[in-house]
Amino acid sequence: AVINVGRASGATVIITMQKPSSDTLPSVIRDNCSQKICYRVGQRGQAQVVLGQDALTVPGVDPTSISVDAPGVGYTVTETKAEPQAFRAYYLDREAIVDFGKRLSIAFPRSDVDAYTAKYLEPAPQPKEKPAEDKRKQRRRR
Repeated sequence: AVINVGRASGATVIITMQKPSSDTLPSVIRDNCSQKICYRVGQRGQAQVVLGQDALTVPGVDPTSISVDAPGVGYTVTETKAEPQAFRAYYLDREAIVDFGKRLSIAFPRSDVDAYTAKYLEPAPQPKEKPAEDKRKQRRRR
């Protein structure tokens, strides 16, 4: 599998899950990940599955204590920094995403997108229709 080969394959794999467990994220897979990110989770065991056993031994590191009112806050462990680092990612709620989409559609009207697509991208190949006599033979077989 691509995950087991890791970066040697030239592919980037992003694994996301809502309720991490040792069944859904075995340590052999987790240990092949160069960066681990854990946002708020409900149980310490879930944080250990994502960040590793030693991560929660660091004083103050507890993804279960992240407030619901602090979206985007989490901890990360990387190959170069084994000790978990707290971070805050930029967070957009649903309303902000919808607003962004509306602004984007004004800035880039659909006609412009279609013109760009026609100019720079090849059209998707259309499935070939079988000759009429093949269809007649299929009907006879039924």
